[in-house]
Amino acid sequence: DAHTGRAIAVGAIDNLVRPAVLKGAGNLHPLLAFLGAFGGIGLFGIAGVFLGPIMMAIFVATVEILVAGEDPLGHNN
Repeated sequence: DAHTGRAIAVGAIDNLVRPAVLKGAGNLHPLLAFLGAFGGIGLFGIAGVFLGPIMMAIFVATVEILVAGEDPLGHNN
């Protein structure tokens, strides 16, 4: 089945690429990185293996800033 082959290929790529991509983003949960990689592949093709987890990390950082109530631009109110 074509889907099984794709799943195996994505799993193999994920196991090889994820440690290099997430080297500096230690606070991103592996499940979120995995979901980001799959979503990125769906949106951007093979470049999504890299772009998906990066976009997921940006999303998580944005949510953390908003939940903490911090002003992302550093303005004093």
